[in-house]
Amino acid sequence: MKDLYGNKIPLMSHRGVKSTYPENTLGAYSDAIKAGFEAIELDVVMSKNKTIYCSHNHDLERETDGFGYIPDLSDAEINSCLATHPITGRKEKIPRLEDVLKKLPNTMYLNIEIKSRTLFEFAAAARTVNLIKMHNRERKSMISSFNPLILRAIRLLSRNIKTGFLIKSLSALRLYQLSGAENIHPRADLINKGLLDYCNKRQIKIIPWTVNTYPARAHILAQHIGEMISDETRLLSIGT
Repeated sequence: MKDLYGNKIPLMSHRGVKSTYPENTLGAYSDAIKAGFEAIELDVVMSKNKTIYCSHNHDLERETDGFGYIPDLSDAEINSCLATHPITGRKEKIPRLEDVLKKLPNTMYLNIEIKSRTLFEFAAAARTVNLIKMHNRERKSMISSFNPLILRAIRLLSRNIKTGFLIKSLSALRLYQLSGAENIHPRADLINKGLLDYCNKRQIKIIPWTVNTYPARAHILAQHIGEMISDETRLLSIGT
């Protein structure tokens, strides 16, 4: 399967490969490349200094040795913290999105999820778009979010960056048109005939998350959905 620009993105690594390195770190992203993933889904949050950092959570307590909320902290405070792997104990720096865009190969497709605490965090959207443009990755990047207003802002900021509307309930579909997204990213268990018909009628691509078992991947492939987000490298062996 290919996206609207012909990019092949059959299986996206969910926050990188997390067997050794903490999720959303350069080590986890590098391991995803080594494993054979052609695309990586990653999360970003904006700091008090308006710097875009890779983190699934706004609060540092969940996955790092630090404390506080990233949006309320300076870059110096964030840079003093380390992400920690829950099993191996390995510690890694919390990477800036700029570092990721510089260090990952231009061949890698990136699905960048913008995390927001409010509906109107347009600065995070603008800064993310600017970084993607600066590194000439518009046609190899997608921006996704649960926040439809952020996705609408992306459409105004760039004609080339594709967007994905994340949903964890079918009731969220009522906000789809507001988002203006080309793709819908549903939780995998939401996929049913109604959702498939809704998306097929409107020519919307579906990219489900998080698909981690052989039966789940086989079922989704049977629905003619080729792209999906997964934690499991072993699923790379299943064709699309």
